[in-house]
Amino acid sequence: MTGFTAKAHREGFIVVYPEGSGRRRTSLLTWNARHCCGYAMEHEIDDIGFIRELIDRLVAGGRVDASRVYVTGMSNGGMMAHRLGSALSDRIAAIAPVVAGIFGDEPMPARPVPALMINGLQDRMIPYEGGLTAGRFGGAWDGTPLKPVPEQGTYWARANRCEPSPLSQDHGRYKTYTHRCPPGSAVQIYVVNDMGHAWPGGQPGTRFADRPSDAINATDVIWSFFREHHR
Repeated sequence: MTGFTAKAHREGFIVVYPEGSGRRRTSLLTWNARHCCGYAMEHEIDDIGFIRELIDRLVAGGRVDASRVYVTGMSNGGMMAHRLGSALSDRIAAIAPVVAGIFGDEPMPARPVPALMINGLQDRMIPYEGGLTAGRFGGAWDGTPLKPVPEQGTYWARANRCEPSPLSQDHGRYKTYTHRCPPGSAVQIYVVNDMGHAWPGGQPGTRFADRPSDAINATDVIWSFFREHHR
């Protein structure tokens, strides 16, 4: 969906695709983002512990730079990226949640973590204005409403000691909201006007899924952001 494998080959970095958990081994796998989603949330799966151990094993293998470990994800995976940034700020250099959100009760990380968020203005599963999902998987949540999309920036701006009010720029088909932050603690949100629940510039997950916008290429934007930051 994302094109990150091809990007990794071109740019010379390692990309790892960990799998969540579910009742089946190969479909509808989920991450425990506390208030979402499905099997992982219901069974209180220790996904933070899993990713911590995964990072440590990759670093111990000698091929991964411990100061340049990044996390991105889409939807429930984006929620997990938020949670990992908060819980593993000692291991993660930057995060980039895509079409995700926060719930408002996330703890502050122990140290700043640069954060780039990408959302679709037409998204019904992660509504821009917050609230409950209107998607097909409403039953996979515990009923806690999402905060409006801009609250992601507010949370990370507070965590990273940035200015609370972002600078907004209109690029036509998308807008950016950039907080003024100390060096190495960037916080930015992209809002794509003509997109729902999809990975911009990528491929739809299924034939029933929302069509990705080509207003931006999320993979290129994310890698450009990641490569500027190290822990």
